[in-house]
Amino acid sequence: MKAKRFSSVFLTAALVFRVGVAFADDSVSFVIAPPPVGYPEIVPGKTVTRTGGDALFLKIDADLGSLAGSSGSDSLYALGASWYLNQQRNLSRFFAANLDAGASFLAGSEYGFMSVGIPLDMKLLFMPISGSRGSALLFAGGGGNLGAYFMTMQIPQVVGTTLVYDDVLVSTTQVTGRFTGGAQINLNLDPFIVSPFAVFTLSGGQYETSMESSLSFQYPSSGGRV
Repeated sequence: MKAKRFSSVFLTAALVFRVGVAFADDSVSFVIAPPPVGYPEIVPGKTVTRTGGDALFLKIDADLGSLAGSSGSDSLYALGASWYLNQQRNLSRFFAANLDAGASFLAGSEYGFMSVGIPLDMKLLFMPISGSRGSALLFAGGGGNLGAYFMTMQIPQVVGTTLVYDDVLVSTTQVTGRFTGGAQINLNLDPFIVSPFAVFTLSGGQYETSMESSLSFQYPSSGGRV
């Protein structure tokens, strides 16, 4: 089913199951959202690859002169970029494997702020029904995200009788993983597509934060589950 045959306006009724890694935050909710796997076509032997990216430059007028650790500039600057890859490899008439990968970067002019993210997601699609009036499919897969965040902050310290400001590098790394499974139906109600779906997601991860002193002071580190 080719998506270009339909209007870009669509209505999606979604049933989403969210289960926390410790099963302590179970919930069921109804939302309006884009369908999780879109409107794929499965043509045996065909591989479809999409890639792209974007860039960001941002300037914000702000008075930072009174903030410790700032450059005293009247403006904030941010620079970022991202890249993504989506590839669907059709294995047979009914099965396809889908890969989503990417990378993102963001840096700021104040406090040495920088963040990096690397997401990865893989799914297996099974589409037993496909025709001009609609399609039905099952999907399951897993993935995760690797993130790192850095910034420098000033902490006042007393050395002898002198007040000094310690430049402290705060670093945080975060690794998350998830398993997703579900079902989706695409109904062609020209010029609309109605796509009810159900999704089950199990996710969790860990983070660690450290503080590195430029003056050899000791600061606590922390970590935990997310």
